[in-house]
Amino acid sequence: MIKLPESSGNRAILILVWTTALVALWGSAYINANYLEKIPHVQDSVNTLFQARIFSMGKLYMEAPDRVLSFSSELIRMQNGRWFSHIPFLVPLAFMFGYKLGITWLVNPIIAMLSVLLVYKVGKEFYSPLAGLLASIFLTSSPFFMVMSASFMSHPMGLFLTTACIFFIFRNLQQPNYKH
Repeated sequence: MIKLPESSGNRAILILVWTTALVALWGSAYINANYLEKIPHVQDSVNTLFQARIFSMGKLYMEAPDRVLSFSSELIRMQNGRWFSHIPFLVPLAFMFGYKLGITWLVNPIIAMLSVLLVYKVGKEFYSPLAGLLASIFLTSSPFFMVMSASFMSHPMGLFLTTACIFFIFRNLQQPNYKH
């Protein structure tokens, strides 16, 4: 493990980590605004934003219209007079806040930035600050990560939650009173 001087090296690493996180935020927001035109392009994204819009109205479902011949999606259901998406609620809930603030296109870039910071935290806690920095740089340099973070898909939230679970599981395993 490489040891850095406490003050100057760690400060430089933190500046680089925050720069990397802001690159993830800016880069994915730029892709969303300029290439994806701030609109969903795949069915999952449409369904997620549909349910988010319902949540933003303070409802779990909408009353189904009598006839919906021009709009169909395999994940949007009409059942017992209710119209809703059966996508798990957490991602649409995050986008609901985006609707409320008028920034739905920035929700996943913000989650991407938080994921980069969390990846750094995992690397720092269990290896070294330099390992955390390198992991966050490698994550941000991934085209898949940047494109998915620019979309309206659930991938960024999945990455964030998985990384958080890994962090808390490893932290718990390091507790002295943990019994195997």
